Amino acid sequence: MEPSERLSRMAIVLQHAIRMEAQETFNQQEDAMPPQPRSYGLS
Repeated sequence: MEPSERLSRMAIVLQHAIRMEAQETFNQQEDAMPPQPRSYGLS
C-alpha cells in the first residue's frame, strides 16, 4: 500500500470520527439547554 493512500484513508477515518463526536456533543448541549419560549420578546 502506498504511504499516501494510507494517509488519505486515515484522514477519512479521522474526519468521520470528528464528525460523529461533534454530533454527539451537539446533541448533549441541546439536551442540557432548557427549551426557549417561541414568543420570546413578543409577550
